[in-house]
Amino acid sequence: LLLLNLGDARRAHGDFDAAVANLREARSIREETSTLQTPDGAALLKSLGAVKADLGDAQGALSAYEEARKIRARTKTLECLEGAQLLQSLGELRDEVGDVRGALNAFMEVKRIRECTGTLETENGVRLLKRIGEAHDDEGNVEQALETYEEAKKICERQGSLISPEGAKLMMNIGVAEKARGDVNTAIEAYERAREIREQTGTLETPDGAILLMNMGIAMGERQSQLMVHIGVERRARKDADTQLEYLTESRRILERTNSVETAEGAVVLTNIGIAEKARGNIELALDAYSKARHIRKVTDTLESIQGAMLLNSMGAAKGDRGDLLGALEAYEEARRIRDATGTLHTKDGVMLLMNIGMAQRAFGNFGVALQAYELARVIRQQLGTMLAPDGALLMSSIGAALASNGDGPAALKAYEEALQIRVDIGSLDTPDGGLLLMNMGMAHRTARRYEKAIELF
Repeated sequence: LLLLNLGDARRAHGDFDAAVANLREARSIREETSTLQTPDGAALLKSLGAVKADLGDAQGALSAYEEARKIRARTKTLECLEGAQLLQSLGELRDEVGDVRGALNAFMEVKRIRECTGTLETENGVRLLKRIGEAHDDEGNVEQALETYEEAKKICERQGSLISPEGAKLMMNIGVAEKARGDVNTAIEAYERAREIREQTGTLETPDGAILLMNMGIAMGERQSQLMVHIGVERRARKDADTQLEYLTESRRILERTNSVETAEGAVVLTNIGIAEKARGNIELALDAYSKARHIRKVTDTLESIQGAMLLNSMGAAKGDRGDLLGALEAYEEARRIRDATGTLHTKDGVMLLMNIGMAQRAFGNFGVALQAYELARVIRQQLGTMLAPDGALLMSSIGAALASNGDGPAALKAYEEALQIRVDIGSLDTPDGGLLLMNMGMAHRTARRYEKAIELF
């Protein structure tokens, strides 16, 4: 017991190596005295797991936590506050190593214990519900995440604890989930509430406050994109674009003031500033933001990630708009290498990247290489079940254009006809892209000397 207390004290003091030595010695004594398989032995193993996690030994920590859990299960001491705390630590570590399902299972067991012991409606109970919601969100179960967040929110409202930094985080999570569900307006309302709370608690000028403002800016940009397809809402769309950039700029200012720019969060903020500037036609400002974001991801060793690939794709698009086709293609190819390495090419974002690669290669006259990228994008869309959409029609139109440029008129016409069928099925023929498709089809018929059909399509 003395060695356990000494080890815990040394861990709290930051002397992790000495703490491990004390806790290992304590374990040896308990093994020699046959007292490891007891609740006190489980407590020792929990402390050993915690300090191993501090040292970055995730597998060693998981092993200690699992052994402690088994001891508590055998001694029937898992259904108590100490057991809940052990499972909470186990769940958090599983989440950290990417085992979302394992983390969720542990968190749900903690919830059951807290419900049985009447300790769910506490500050720690709310934190638990927040972690459960985040795990559901990570698994793509947005509805379940929202249900859990709302449960946590109701507890906070009953306790009068929503006006707190934790309450602001909870409201931000609700906003993120609502946006993932497609309800951007409700997401913005949740973000606004989170901002009000941070202003009331004096925590807006913090890295967490900056992340909130970043999410608000991203949501504003998404709503702007949605509004642009409707008639009569251009003014509101422009206002959202301006507000988006204001939020992102404020987020960047806070990160700079708190010396937090050179972080993964700072890279995300700069990437989204680049996206906002590009949407406004400020290509040079966009590229400046992207370049700074790339530098940060390089120095923080986060470029080889999904977010890094998304950044490079955006950078490539901006370089293409500036006329730097070689620079665009280099950025796209680097993004593809990262997606191949991370196993994320066969996704919606991976398809967008392949489309960009195809367009860049086609601009260079490399029609065969462009077709390879387009065809892979087509295969992925078919696997994902997303061909029946405007982007699916655009992909088939791009395949048709590449085939036509490559001299294969019949195959090009077949691709155009498939694009036409998609647009007819989803009701998107009466659009600028639909008109362009009909013109391309007309050109293909004209090349084949079917003039009457070409005139009809024109």
